[in-house]
Amino acid sequence: MQYLDWIVAIGLTVALAVGVDMASGRRGIIKHLLVSASGAVAGAFLGVRVFQTATFNGWAWVGWTAMGAALALAVFLLTRSKR
Repeated sequence: MQYLDWIVAIGLTVALAVGVDMASGRRGIIKHLLVSASGAVAGAFLGVRVFQTATFNGWAWVGWTAMGAALALAVFLLTRSKR
């Protein structure tokens, strides 16, 4: 499959968002998906363009994507309002 790495990256991003949404007890899946997606894009950008440790031809950028999404979700959970 030609685009398996893209499917895995998107699947990891969605799985992280759904997992954090369930773990936090809130039902704001759209917010978590948005934060996870923006973190994934930022992680891929950092891995491919800034640090140049990965290319889109390999699988290393998928790890950068997952790390970016996880970091963005962690920061979001730490800084959101706790009303």
